[in-house]
Amino acid sequence: MPRARARRPRSRTSTGFRERPAGRGRRKRGSGRLLIRTTASGEEVYYGTWYASGRRLKRHIGPKRGRNSRDGGLTELQAEEKLRRMIYETEVKQIADDRITIADLGALYVENARRRGRKKGTLIGIESDVRVHLDPFFRRRPVDALEAAEVITLMGLLERRGLAPKTVRDILGTLSALFNFAKAPHRRYAFSNPCEGIELPAVPEPQEVRFLTLDEIDRMLAHVHPGMFEHIDKPMFMAAVMTGMRKGELVALRWRDVDWHAARIRIRRNYTCGEFGTPKTRRSTRSVPMTPELAAALRTLEAGSRWRRPDDLVFAHPDHGGVHPKGQHRPPLPPRAQERRHRRVPPLPRPAPHLRYPHGRRRRPAAHAPGMDGAPRPHDDAALCRLRAERA
Repeated sequence: MPRARARRPRSRTSTGFRERPAGRGRRKRGSGRLLIRTTASGEEVYYGTWYASGRRLKRHIGPKRGRNSRDGGLTELQAEEKLRRMIYETEVKQIADDRITIADLGALYVENARRRGRKKGTLIGIESDVRVHLDPFFRRRPVDALEAAEVITLMGLLERRGLAPKTVRDILGTLSALFNFAKAPHRRYAFSNPCEGIELPAVPEPQEVRFLTLDEIDRMLAHVHPGMFEHIDKPMFMAAVMTGMRKGELVALRWRDVDWHAARIRIRRNYTCGEFGTPKTRRSTRSVPMTPELAAALRTLEAGSRWRRPDDLVFAHPDHGGVHPKGQHRPPLPPRAQERRHRRVPPLPRPAPHLRYPHGRRRRPAAHAPGMDGAPRPHDDAALCRLRAERA
């Protein structure tokens, strides 16, 4: 005769209610425990218990649905789902007590983006959005406490500042990316994304692109600033007009990217934020046709340049072969301003130590003390006026 299986004893709480575990089988670690409590009136209620930060928590979940009933109460599956949600919200609230602000979250997001290989321009844009717009608005509020109404207020503030709709959408896109980053299961700095479902400002339809005519191109090339870069600027401007290359792509162009036989220019590199890298997007790596006029201009540039090896820059600096420094094309200063910049002016004479430190070297002079470092005197002011007139 088979041996009868012993029934699990029902536990009693300190208030006299009876409790028993719901379901059968061993639960996973960290998933908590679902209990069924029987009240004095015979009603069965679901309770959940789990550990958080070394403490055992016990929370009411809801009434248990009766057998053969479809109305009222929770099924065991619904109670399990609510228990998992309560465990998740408790952990999120515990981490949010550390006051993770938008500034802290932005720093973590930028570091994670840098580790994932994002471009320097992208990192600078994210840091700028957080520093200029998001952090001054939200200040020290924890990210878990932010609501959709605050995001709508931020959007209205940005529009009143006169920012373009595209700029407002980009800033809110950065904010939404920060919250999606915070919602990750292994971070849980926030439980929801308040940017979801918000109607963004409409972007006006793009206007038709207007291209320069041949006469306008000739007039533009005729007004190139004269100087040591004139022979470089003309073919560079011609390449920009006839190929549609970006400024960074023009700067990063090398002679090995110019295919003379196929009459094409291959765009494979970009220069932005002070460093070379890949083009802006994947589709930016392309090949563009080279007109005979542009080819002739590049041939002339190559013949008169010292930097003609395959790995040299096409529009290289004539002295060192690198990138042109910023501000090189600024107009020269007036002669008097140049003379003032290079003129060495002797410093103003200092008063004697007993005037500068009437009470000792380690103490500040009193406001009523006489001398140039103390209370002003008429002859001291006159002397300073004469010295300033001589220096002017």
